[in-house]
Amino acid sequence: MIGPYESLYLFALGGSGVILSLISTIQTFVSTALRVIGGYLADIRNPRILVGVVSIAMAFVYLFYIFAIDWRWLVVGATLLSGHALYEPALVAIRANSIPPASRGRGFALYNTLPQIPAILAPTLGGLIISNPEAPYGIDLTGGRLLYGFVLVGMFSAGVIRFFFLRIRSRPAQEQTERSFSFQAFTNVFQTFRASRDAIQRLVFLNGVFMFCFHFDARFRGLCRQYS
Repeated sequence: MIGPYESLYLFALGGSGVILSLISTIQTFVSTALRVIGGYLADIRNPRILVGVVSIAMAFVYLFYIFAIDWRWLVVGATLLSGHALYEPALVAIRANSIPPASRGRGFALYNTLPQIPAILAPTLGGLIISNPEAPYGIDLTGGRLLYGFVLVGMFSAGVIRFFFLRIRSRPAQEQTERSFSFQAFTNVFQTFRASRDAIQRLVFLNGVFMFCFHFDARFRGLCRQYS
């Protein structure tokens, strides 16, 4: 409900294109680093606890959006929300392990499709709540705060469900030397990349080019629609 209006919400709080770009850069940088750490923790810690605890913690970050007085609150909130990257590798691994190999393609298709059905009408409902043609940038801040309140409740509920009801298949015990995180995990990523097949390296490179181009306008689409 709030996704299409996030950029306008920032501008209504006094933000600008420079601030929007800064937020995107910070989130990309922080989430990239945390995703490496999250992948390492997913292998040596209980994924259920990692996913559940971080999900619950991320829910309360939306308080920065709900009570934001100006755009500075959103910079802090967006930076903290990069913590999502800590549990993403664990959650992907849990999904993969929950689907039989013979049905993995169909399983991921259903997982990525079915949750989108309730979201079909979400932007329209969000627009009815947040839209105010007489307000700056056409959105009502009170409506935006309400929508972020819905996000907080949804994320908190997801975190509680994940923490108490996820079931993890038994995994081989890790070596004691692997139980603590070190910055060598970052170098291991590049070592693994260099040791991978040429096709994998080309795929990573092409995906990097795509992400570079995608992030040129990802944050500005809502603004383009506003001024078109």
